[in-house]
Amino acid sequence: MVGKVMEFEATRPKFVDGRHCVSSPIIVALLLRKLNPMNPEDMIELAIKNNKGIFHDICLWCERTGNRLITSEHTSEDEDIHCIIQKGEGRAKTKKIVVVMSTANLKVSVGLLEKAIGGCVLGMDVSLFFEGTGVRLLQTGYRARCQGIFGTFRTKKIEDELRRARKLLPKHAIEMLEELGANFFVCGASLERLRVEEEEISVAKYEIVSGIRLIDLLARSDINLFTGGVFKRP
Repeated sequence: MVGKVMEFEATRPKFVDGRHCVSSPIIVALLLRKLNPMNPEDMIELAIKNNKGIFHDICLWCERTGNRLITSEHTSEDEDIHCIIQKGEGRAKTKKIVVVMSTANLKVSVGLLEKAIGGCVLGMDVSLFFEGTGVRLLQTGYRARCQGIFGTFRTKKIEDELRRARKLLPKHAIEMLEELGANFFVCGASLERLRVEEEEISVAKYEIVSGIRLIDLLARSDINLFTGGVFKRP
């Protein structure tokens, strides 16, 4: 009796394409969507642009989070870098970061929300405190804009630039932060002043707080980031 011939084929790792994005926090957040459900020691392949800054960030992220960069190689055209990463056991959150969003200005909020995503992917306990016009960023359907006489033109220009770079508009960054497990705190006085109802808040879990809670969060945090917003009439 002739036995069946068994053919074994090496399974390729799951693949994440980050080549069209220039933001390393967003690239890693996209990577985590596929990496988190996997088992320790499983492999995943990440493709990024041939950019020293992004590549060094990927190496640093592996080092800080207990994942292992097995190998990296350039494509023949030297345009891309392909990384094979082995999932680690994971590490407990030991660092805390608080991000204070005091303005809904598009240009200002984009960069700070991206840094908050960076904290999440590094395994930090990230808390976002929305106050002043910053509470508008959590209002369902709100579109962050640039200020000034040419605000409409600048808003469209920045939005187009963000889309080309595969970066996130504030509402999408907030959705990603919620997915990554960030904590959301909202200033109750600001909601009242700007007439934003709780039912309009776009995230599922949040706390309505005030100034003392903010000071307590800042006092217990390792890193504090601010938008530098100013008071404006609603």
